[in-house]
Amino acid sequence: MKVEKKFTKAQWIVDGRLVYALHQTGWRKGQPELSNRFWANVQGDHNITPSELEANAKLIASAPELLDALIELVEVKEWKDKHGKDEHYNNAMPIAWKNAKQAIEKATK
Repeated sequence: MKVEKKFTKAQWIVDGRLVYALHQTGWRKGQPELSNRFWANVQGDHNITPSELEANAKLIASAPELLDALIELVEVKEWKDKHGKDEHYNNAMPIAWKNAKQAIEKATK
């Protein structure tokens, strides 16, 4: 399955209700110089709790890993549909499940 990833291809970081990604813009005194590539402040109305807002921010920040895990599972399933449960499938499926579980844990922990 080929998917064009148009979103920011950097580590998405969550800090409370803030989600952002950094990118290197150059070097300064031998250290990488970083700036925000994007940022999003998760907000809600007066009926939402701060912990729910933070959980929403975690889910947003986990989106790239969740997408990667889904793509991997679909690719393994498509392989099985085309080639059967061969050695490649038997090796790939446990890894795909492990990656999916890790992505879910990151999004919900």
